[in-house]
Amino acid sequence: MKSSSGVRGKYLESYRSGTNLVLLHPDVAKAFPTDEAVNDALRSFMDAVEESMDTTKSTG
Repeated sequence: MKSSSGVRGKYLESYRSGTNLVLLHPDVAKAFPTDEAVNDALRSFMDAVEESMDTTKSTG
């Protein structure tokens, strides 16, 4: 199945610069409408996981 609505090379420069591009599902994009919102949420998640891992290590 070939998509004809895309623009060839649209993200080439971002790809070359090492930027990661991610396609969000519509429900996720509605909750996190900007790259800043996505990054803030992911950083909070990473902090929570790290804190949980630290707590587990200190009690186990």
